[in-house]
Amino acid sequence: MSSSGLGAYQVKIHQIVFGGLFFLVVLMGVKTMMSGGTGNLKMLAALSVSVGVVLALDKYYWVLGPLLFSSGLRMPGLPFDGKELGCILLIGVYFVRQAMHKEHPIRLTGAILAALPIFVWICFIWFLNPTGMAMLGSSTIGARFYLQILLGFGAFLVLSALRLSERDCRILFYIVLGSSLYSFGSSVFLERIADWTSGSEDESMSRYELLGALPIYVLLFCRYRLAQISTSLWKLLAAVVVAAVTIYTGKRRAFGTLVLVPYLRCFFTGRDKMLTAVWSVVGAIVLGLAVAGHGNFYELPLSAQRALGVIVPSFAEKTSGGLKDRFREEVRRYGKEVIRSSPWVGRKGFSMDRGETSWMMFSGTGDGFEGHAYAGNWHSTWYAYACDFGLPAMFLWAGFMLYAVVWDYRGFRTVVFGDYASTVYVYYSFALFLSLIFSYTSGHSAHTARDAWIVVGLLTAIRSGAALRQRVTISEAT
Repeated sequence: MSSSGLGAYQVKIHQIVFGGLFFLVVLMGVKTMMSGGTGNLKMLAALSVSVGVVLALDKYYWVLGPLLFSSGLRMPGLPFDGKELGCILLIGVYFVRQAMHKEHPIRLTGAILAALPIFVWICFIWFLNPTGMAMLGSSTIGARFYLQILLGFGAFLVLSALRLSERDCRILFYIVLGSSLYSFGSSVFLERIADWTSGSEDESMSRYELLGALPIYVLLFCRYRLAQISTSLWKLLAAVVVAAVTIYTGKRRAFGTLVLVPYLRCFFTGRDKMLTAVWSVVGAIVLGLAVAGHGNFYELPLSAQRALGVIVPSFAEKTSGGLKDRFREEVRRYGKEVIRSSPWVGRKGFSMDRGETSWMMFSGTGDGFEGHAYAGNWHSTWYAYACDFGLPAMFLWAGFMLYAVVWDYRGFRTVVFGDYASTVYVYYSFALFLSLIFSYTSGHSAHTARDAWIVVGLLTAIRSGAALRQRVTISEAT
């Protein structure tokens, strides 16, 4: 009870009201100076709601980071996507609370020191070729990618300073699970049902909007031992259903994740080797029967054929006609030319001329491959860093990832299945390793850096928490 006689909830309500009024005054002043129409009012409302939510969450403000990272949610009226807004909220609220001595200070961990060289190199490239200076008369664009890198690194620092307890990790687990269910459910009920009721048939090679189901499959293997999944009807049924939905999406990386997760779990924990082998045999038989029945008893959707094309060459030829392979070849051919012409600094970052970009997008000339490369869509992490920032950036990123996976591996071997800290630690460990495994076929120099830093920051926060730290101490003592 405070000296004013207000209870804890009443104090929180006052914080929300007066915090909202403060932002209302500030932004109304901005609106007075800038006649932006209804856009400013929408931004005002969105910011007021965001401030109110942050104040209401109090010390649990950090949940907004993982929630916005994993759900794809965004605040209407604000010019940020979910991950950008999540980083902004994490960074801003942390430094306010740290100034009030309510948070631990940022410590220079080994992961942060490993990430500093690549971050400094990217800043150096920006100084060589600055972009995003429209207010000073520049005609170049591309600063949004730099913003994502900066926000990702800031969120990495903040997350590394947090210490997530077992209770916090339980909240984090349900955030990931709830975000997956939301993403999958919204896709099914808002998009697919609308198509079905209208009677339209959309036979597509990709159903990427259903990828929200995949984290549920991964969480099952993070939460339960393989024997528990095999002997529980609902767990086994959930794994099979989610695997089928994931194959239906047509995303070949997602299909690779389905296959690799049980092996990663077995390799890094050293447990359930025999049962993993049995699962492999059963899975191979089921896929073999599914492929054998195609064309004889039923027709697999084109999207499923696309996903299975990695193991059935005839499916790959039928669904893609070689277009995808040619796309990657052409983009990488262009990338090799960039590296040969400028191995040290590549394209000098993301600076793009407005006129040249508009011509490339809307002129209708060319085959489109150069346009993808121009936008940084190299579909390879290593080409992305080498082409955007030069070969030194590629090697610096490799150094960070090497440190991260070795550091993560050492913590992975101490995991004991059963508590929530272990579950989310394994989940984000899978995310880190899978990012590295698929780095040659996917990746963007801005998005990959931001996402990987967020994952390593969460892993650091989990390992710093009391529950997992105690387990590590016990394991080392024995």
